Amino acid sequence: MGRRGESEAEEGKHTPVMPAYRSDATRNANMYSPQSLVQESELERAVTLTPSVAGVPSGDTEASDLPRVTRTEERYAMHDLLGEGGMGEVRACTDMHIGREVAMKAMRPAQFARADLRTRFLREARIQGQLEHPAVVPVYDLGFHDEGALYFTMRRVRGETLEGLIERLRSGDAKARQDFPQRKLLSAFSRVCLAVHFAHTKGVVHRDLKPANIMFGDFGEVYVLDWGVAKVLSKDAAPLSQGPNLEISHLDFTEVAAAKTASGAIIGTPGYMAPEQILGQSGEVNPQTDVFALGAMLFEVLTHEPMFAYGEPQDVLSRTLKGEGRSAAARFPDKLVPEVLDAVCQRATSPFPEKRYTTARQISEEIEAYLSGDLEVERRQVLARKHALSAREAAGRAFLPTGTIDDRQAALREVGRSLALDPDDPETLALLVRLVTAPPNEMPADVEDEMRTFERRRGERGARRGAALLALGAAIAVLPTPFVMGVRSPALVAANTVLWGMAPLILYAGRRLPQWLGAVVAYAAVASSALVYGPFIAVPAFAAGVTVAFVLAGRKPVRALSVGLAVVSVVLPLVLELLHVLPPSFVFEGDRMVILARAVSFPAIAGTIILTATHVATLLFIAYYVAESRSTLDKVELQNALQAWQLRQLVPKEAQGALKTHGRTPHSERLTPPPKSASQDEPG
Repeated sequence: MGRRGESEAEEGKHTPVMPAYRSDATRNANMYSPQSLVQESELERAVTLTPSVAGVPSGDTEASDLPRVTRTEERYAMHDLLGEGGMGEVRACTDMHIGREVAMKAMRPAQFARADLRTRFLREARIQGQLEHPAVVPVYDLGFHDEGALYFTMRRVRGETLEGLIERLRSGDAKARQDFPQRKLLSAFSRVCLAVHFAHTKGVVHRDLKPANIMFGDFGEVYVLDWGVAKVLSKDAAPLSQGPNLEISHLDFTEVAAAKTASGAIIGTPGYMAPEQILGQSGEVNPQTDVFALGAMLFEVLTHEPMFAYGEPQDVLSRTLKGEGRSAAARFPDKLVPEVLDAVCQRATSPFPEKRYTTARQISEEIEAYLSGDLEVERRQVLARKHALSAREAAGRAFLPTGTIDDRQAALREVGRSLALDPDDPETLALLVRLVTAPPNEMPADVEDEMRTFERRRGERGARRGAALLALGAAIAVLPTPFVMGVRSPALVAANTVLWGMAPLILYAGRRLPQWLGAVVAYAAVASSALVYGPFIAVPAFAAGVTVAFVLAGRKPVRALSVGLAVVSVVLPLVLELLHVLPPSFVFEGDRMVILARAVSFPAIAGTIILTATHVATLLFIAYYVAESRSTLDKVELQNALQAWQLRQLVPKEAQGALKTHGRTPHSERLTPPPKSASQDEPG
């Protein structure tokens, strides 16, 4: 295959539908014994012994003994060529019966006449079909064309071969480095080792492991491809290689070093073949032969350079047999190859099988041990999980309606200890974000002290600002009144003027005087305006403006007081008039309400100007305070949003779903330990 395992077939560009075919009714294999992998099927006997022109077995066997076939004229629609090798070619096609895309591997017509190639092709299909493992592409169908050529269909896998990925990494491809950092690549290669170990436990040796036969899917899958030259370790299985054992002096290095795997006495790919394969010692081929190839590929994963497969073909084979240049750290010191993994490469590729790892699983375990870190890291993770569990228990109590500050403090303390040991634990990070964004059921004493200090300072700032605005309003709407409209009662005008002059001074001196005193004087000034305008004209507007100022900027005790004083400032003058304590300021005459001027005159033009200025000043006063408070609220909300966003960045994206609980721990998570990840060590 090429750099990509396969490409999407272009829509609408199909070659004609395959003509009629006959398929083998493959039998379910529930046993994985080596004997079952090589047991001759009816189809195998048919195509190996007596192929006819139409591809149908001869009539020597009774009809009841023949494999059942299903005939159709339009089963597979052929698409693009995906790859080709020594045993045939692979094409994308569509199974018209089921409606799914599959890959079809078919023998070349010229090869079908050779019984050994037919046997090998059938064996590949049966071995691959019976190795039920996520990393082995499943076989769907096995059959032959009318022309007699064998084929089998399998899942169409999409992804990139290890060969193509290493080429991109070697060239410095930024996207390749981003998509496959060394840790991720090593983890995927570890799963490849487990898949090969699985095949070994079923009595199958691949014999042609190389980067081109390893594929990484787009969604984390790994595949071990091309089982065409696999060997079944069974006493009853005839060796696939029919040639005699060869000594190194008798080898044709040029022919053996061909780029593609070919059929013959020597099976494998130079650069990844073990010495026993090069020497043609088929009887010595065993799982450690694949271990050798895995070691050579691990070298390439670590350095992005081949261990043996460079230079002249004769040199490749010679280096392999002599075991030269197997230290990645020595050959590529700039690659910073970990010492432990360098040792794995050297042991796995020893020229002597008895010195290699005995199983592919051992390579996986070595890689996983490196990825997991040393014992100290493991100990830190154990302690981190312990603190995380304590944090979850405390948080579960803290999020209950009966939760206390002590519970929340304990949860935050344990979260901090857990993250100090394992900073990247997504569940603990998510818990931290929930704890710091969800408000507690009660206010901590320290926070109460800070809030009192903040409120006092805000009240002082508000008092100074209010004093300035109140003085400005008095200068515009109150003090000019007697001079513009004329004085009728100097005592009433004097009382009103004095109170409006005192209110800003007392508010400004709020640090040294209680704030409630400023509120009392301010509302007294409001009430005194009823002596000038009556209780219905300006007093309600003045009371509303002063109340807005005290509610938005005053301390909490003064807020409630200001509301009560506002009501009193509006109602009290009216009550006093109704009780005849004060002279009346209005009368009703039929359908008219007549304002009686007591303190000042009401000339038409001057009265209109003063009343308009009074109401405009009041509106501006209220608008200023509301706008100022809204601006402050917007800033606080923005700060909270930014803080929440920054806290969310602590949590990996895959764990941010836990934050959707808006600060509440789900009931299913309370008082339960964090879930353990599923083990990746077991094959299958």
